[in-house]
Amino acid sequence: GNEGNDTLSGGAGNDLLFGEDGDDLLYGDEGDDTLSGGAGNDTALGGSGHDLIALGSGNDLGLGGEGNDTLFGEEGDDTLFGGAGDDVLHGGAGNDVLFADGGADTLWGGEGADVFAFGRGSGGSVVMDFEVGVDRLAFYEAGVDLGAVIRSARVEGGNTTLDVGGGNRITILGQTGNVAAWFG
Repeated sequence: GNEGNDTLSGGAGNDLLFGEDGDDLLYGDEGDDTLSGGAGNDTALGGSGHDLIALGSGNDLGLGGEGNDTLFGEEGDDTLFGGAGDDVLHGGAGNDVLFADGGADTLWGGEGADVFAFGRGSGGSVVMDFEVGVDRLAFYEAGVDLGAVIRSARVEGGNTTLDVGGGNRITILGQTGNVAAWFG
């Protein structure tokens, strides 16, 4: 890409896509791709494969897709979806929303008031840096019994685990206490 608003598509194979400045749309498609948004409000879609997505500054949207992906929101208020697979999501600076989706994901909110969102298929996911009173937990699927989730809280080794449905547990590292206050 260049300084303008670019649309870049990788196709089959392992691709390197750099949006640079501007509000860019990056689509990795098949293969193990590296997508870099740069400055601007970017959207990056990894597609299939094990992708690395670095969004840069701006309020960005990153979707890993299939495979074990790593997403970095970096600066700005970003929204990150891991997709299928065991993904690693780093929100970075800003008020980010991180969706654990379809695998055992590892979530780092970073600086700012972050939201960690889970569904029934989020079992095995771990929140690494939840900050009580700043960050929040949420569910993106209808029909999740929040009361049952709160009652399922177990403290194990200074960490709290929660059953998000069907025996699928998520872990909040380094936190114990009033679990009900973590949701909002």
